[in-house]
Amino acid sequence: MKPPQFEPDVGSSLSLRVIVASVVALLLIVGGFFGYRWLDSEKRHGEVIIATGPQSGTYQLLGLAFARVLESSGAVESAEVIETEGSVANMRLIGAPTDGADLAVVQGDTPPNEHVRLVAPLFEEVLHILVAKEAAEEITSIADLRGRTVSLGEEASGTRLLAERVLDHFRVRVGEDVRLSPQEASQALVDGKVEVAFILSAIPSRLIDDLAQMDAVRFLSLGDAEEHGTEAEALALAFSGV
Repeated sequence: MKPPQFEPDVGSSLSLRVIVASVVALLLIVGGFFGYRWLDSEKRHGEVIIATGPQSGTYQLLGLAFARVLESSGAVESAEVIETEGSVANMRLIGAPTDGADLAVVQGDTPPNEHVRLVAPLFEEVLHILVAKEAAEEITSIADLRGRTVSLGEEASGTRLLAERVLDHFRVRVGEDVRLSPQEASQALVDGKVEVAFILSAIPSRLIDDLAQMDAVRFLSLGDAEEHGTEAEALALAFSGV
């Protein structure tokens, strides 16, 4: 059984809130390019490179939409969207002396660099901890991840950054650390190649919804962050604002 392969359809993949926030960001970006050209009429941006994320993920869908608007508005001559492992890789690409990026979509708690400036916050993301259906009875808490085969996300992704913070906080060491994109992780859960996958995504997420509808996974709950003594409360106290 395989999860569907998604087409980059922004309208059906993102919530109204994300779309509205993206429109605001686009207005700021387009306005910035035109303003820069107005201040110096001899300056004209040729190609703009936008760093996004894994194929068919939210970051890539947004990047494709940004590129279309930038080109159609005449703000730039061309806009190239590049697929990356995620937020950490994107942050490194901004301001890189060679093969860098001009714009990027990144997770809010990604360590910044001196070349980065915020354009606009777009949406909130949720860290899903998905357990393969066959392993659900044995894995009911973060502690149960010890010794398990787990996908923490790709090496330079925001998912891995956050997943490692969660595991470090609870002093949990997984057995086999598998580096997979969200699409690859979802397939690995269905195929039984991993027992648990950390996937950071906006809500709604078509990938997560389809896995749930296929009855292929169970969600590992950390409890209510406002309830005393839960794992969620412990994380909220340790990582306020995340």
